Amino acid sequence: MDATAPHVIETNHPVEAHSTSAVTEIDVHTAFEWVKTGIADMLDVREAHEYAVEKIENADFYPLSQFDADKIPETDGKKLILFCAVGKRSIDAGERLLKSGHTQAYSMQGGLIAWDDAGYPIIED
Repeated sequence: MDATAPHVIETNHPVEAHSTSAVTEIDVHTAFEWVKTGIADMLDVREAHEYAVEKIENADFYPLSQFDADKIPETDGKKLILFCAVGKRSIDAGERLLKSGHTQAYSMQGGLIAWDDAGYPIIED
């Protein structure tokens, strides 16, 4: 087994994951299952004005414009899923994490828009 391959849990949805610039992209169904089963935490890297409108419950918030990868602690064995609005800024944040010495970073494909389109819960303010 390849030690660099992501661990994928069984879900009722087909799991889609692929690596872009060493950041592993996962689909929203995988992200939801990982969070639901407690094997992952989420980090929202959108900006404050976006976060003020809608957010995913229990996701930590650290906007990309202020992102300092050295200040993000390792996740105590949990996977860290980064997300933004559509999935581009989260890849940037993941690359920064990996360059700073973090061992893993997952980006949720399609970001918050895909999460919402899949019918997963969003808190709207």
